[in-house]
Amino acid sequence: MSVTLLNSGGGGQFQFASTTGGQITMYNSYAIDWGSVSYTTPGTYSWTAPTGVTSVCVVCIGGGASGTNTTGNGTEYGGNSYFINTTTVMGIGGPRNGAGSALGVTVGGSYVGDGGGNGGRVGASSNNWPIGGGGAGGYTGQGGRGTDFGGNTATAGSGGAGGGGGGIPNNSGAGGGGTGLYGQGANGQPGTFTANPAFGGTGGSGGTTGGNATSTQGGAGGLYGGGGGSATGFWLGGGGGGLGWKNNISVTPGNSYTVVVGGGGGTGANGAGTGTNRGNGGLGGGGAVRIVWGTNRAFPATNVDSGS
Repeated sequence: MSVTLLNSGGGGQFQFASTTGGQITMYNSYAIDWGSVSYTTPGTYSWTAPTGVTSVCVVCIGGGASGTNTTGNGTEYGGNSYFINTTTVMGIGGPRNGAGSALGVTVGGSYVGDGGGNGGRVGASSNNWPIGGGGAGGYTGQGGRGTDFGGNTATAGSGGAGGGGGGIPNNSGAGGGGTGLYGQGANGQPGTFTANPAFGGTGGSGGTTGGNATSTQGGAGGLYGGGGGSATGFWLGGGGGGLGWKNNISVTPGNSYTVVVGGGGGTGANGAGTGTNRGNGGLGGGGAVRIVWGTNRAFPATNVDSGS
C-alpha cells in the first residue's frame, strides 16, 4: 500500500488518501504557504517580500477624523494608509470638518483599489449639527453615519463597515465604530442617543466599538478608522476613515515595499492633524494595513479571516 498526500485546501493542510502500487506520492498543489503581516501602529514601514512570494493582497484603512473640542477648534483629519504608493491601494483618512459655524462633512474618507468603502459621514443633513463620529468604511459599503445634535440619526454600517456614533441629546457625541482587517464580516450597529452616557457605534468586521460620550467628553473613534465624537458646545463629529483593498499586486521576492499607516485625527501621528488643545473632543481611531499571500486568498472575504 502507498500513501498519497494531497493538499487541495492550501495553507499547508494535507489530506490523506490510500492507493496501491507500492509507491508513496506527496502532492502539494500550492507551492507557497499562506502568510500575512499586519501594521496597526501609525508610522512608515518597509516590508520585504519572502522567498517565493510574487503576488499579495492588501487592505488599507485610513485614520478617522477627530471631533471638535470645547474651545471650538474644528475637527482634524485622519492620516492616509497605503501600500507601495497612493495609487496602488489606499484608505484615505477622514477629512477635516469646519470650526464654529460650519456644519457636517458630506462623507468620510474615500479609497483607492479594487474595492472598499467610504468612511461614514457625520449628520443627516447640512441643517443639523452632527455630533457622533462616522464609522470606518467597509469592504463593500460605507461606514455608518454619526448622530445629529437634536435627533437620533445614527445608522449602521454596510458591507462590513463600522456603525455611526450616538450621542447625548443637545450635548456631546460618541465615537464611530472601527473596521477589522480580517475580511468582510458583520455590519457595525449605530450607537445610542441617550442621556449620559451615550454609546459609540459598534465595530464592523471585527473592529472595535467607538468610545462613549459623557456630558464633558466626546468619544474616541474605534479601531480601525472610526471618527471621534464632538465635545459639548461646538457640535462637529469626525468622519470615518476609508477602506480600500486590492488583490494580485505583483511583488518581487527579496525586494522591499513601503507601508504607511495613518494616524487618527487630533493625535498628530503620521499624517494626521493635531488641533490646538484637542482636550475633550474625541480622537479619531488610527488606521491599519494588512498584507496577505498564498494561493486562493483574496479580499473581501476569501480565506483572509483571522484563522487563515
